[in-house]
Amino acid sequence: MNINETDRVEEEAEMVLEQLRPRMRTARVGHLRRMAAVVAVVPLIGFGAAAMAADGGTGVTIDAAPVSIPDDPADVGVAGSEEAIASLGNPADETASTTSSTTTTATTLQITDEKSVTLGVYGTAIVVPEGDSFALASIEPAAGWELVSAEIVDGVLVVVIADGEHMKAIKIRPGVRDQIDIRIVDVVIPPTTTKAPPATVSPVVDRWVVEVPGKGSFVVERSGDVLFLGNVTDADGFVHDVVKAEGWKVHVAFTDGAWLWHGKAYIDDAGRVQQHFWDEAKIPDPVYQWVEIPGVGAAKFKLWNNQVYVKETAPSIGFSSFVHTEVGTTVKVDFEGEGQLWFIDVGILEGQMVWDITNATPPPPTTTTAPPPTTTAPPATTAPPPTTTAPPATTTTAPA
Repeated sequence: MNINETDRVEEEAEMVLEQLRPRMRTARVGHLRRMAAVVAVVPLIGFGAAAMAADGGTGVTIDAAPVSIPDDPADVGVAGSEEAIASLGNPADETASTTSSTTTTATTLQITDEKSVTLGVYGTAIVVPEGDSFALASIEPAAGWELVSAEIVDGVLVVVIADGEHMKAIKIRPGVRDQIDIRIVDVVIPPTTTKAPPATVSPVVDRWVVEVPGKGSFVVERSGDVLFLGNVTDADGFVHDVVKAEGWKVHVAFTDGAWLWHGKAYIDDAGRVQQHFWDEAKIPDPVYQWVEIPGVGAAKFKLWNNQVYVKETAPSIGFSSFVHTEVGTTVKVDFEGEGQLWFIDVGILEGQMVWDITNATPPPPTTTTAPPPTTTAPPATTAPPPTTTAPPATTTTAPA
């Protein structure tokens, strides 16, 4: 067979392919290519037989160019694509035709990415891929449970359901080998004076048990940048006191009556949860005492943590009060009025409050009585009787 004959055979094959194309619109392109190859071979065989007869049956040499038939329809770059399906037309518009003893029927493949997942005792859900995560298509919660919210948090689909008393956060994420990873955790509703709508509650991220060895333990739950205090368990012989139950830290103290053991969990500057423990002597409850001065007034004192405090004064009518020292190991109050002055001094002796009352009223002034005046005059002094006798005359003798 020469080259011209080979070209003619290929043209005949193309004509046959063009005649078959409208009838095979529902078949895949790959199938058409395979059928075209078969049709191309049939006239070659017929032509070869005629040539053998003309040549005396000695044989035929075929120099036709080889036909490439892909094993996978995807190799042609069209099969399976939307363009290929559109080019084949609507199978419903054509009646299936028989080209040989075998009838070829095309099947439209419905591709869906929905995945049904079981949520344990809480129901079932259908999710669809969304980016690197899943989105919730529908959910059928178990009896008594209702959907609260569904959102993607850090690449994880978080579905929150509630039954009125409890709340669960169901975390759904892609797993390995096309599996779906499902985790269910409790959601803690922080105590509030008014019940907030469940949709405002964020899923719990982490949970810890803080152990104060030998004294007790408490549960800490984290939601975002907030810690919440959960259940508190006391060891035998101990009771607890909640210092702080919510915020960037939680704080619980355990006591046996004489000593305190503290446990604290807090979020540090790096966003990590840390724990801190310490202990100290228990400070007794404050002691209050009224001290009264009858008819003058009274004062109320407090003893706490080895300090005395003046809390209140109540002077009687006609008196006023003055606080000399308000707080310290000793304090002092005075009352003054109606010419009186009183002091109350309070101190601490062997852990107990002691006091002293002092009357500082000055004594009345001393009155001195003057002696009665003397009315009797002293006896009169009698003058001596006058002298009547003249002294003797003195004779003076003149000198010679």
